Amino acid sequence: MSVVFGSLVILLVLLEEIYLVTTYGMKLIYKFKQQNKLDMV
Repeated sequence: MSVVFGSLVILLVLLEEIYLVTTYGMKLIYKFKQQNKLDMV
């Protein structure tokens, strides 16, 4: 039972890490796109 619980915790931590990285990446891409739009004008 403890093994299953441990693997679930690891899975949750991994999902949280992936979520944080993707949201951070999206913010960076958004900022980059906004800067490009300003440069074009």
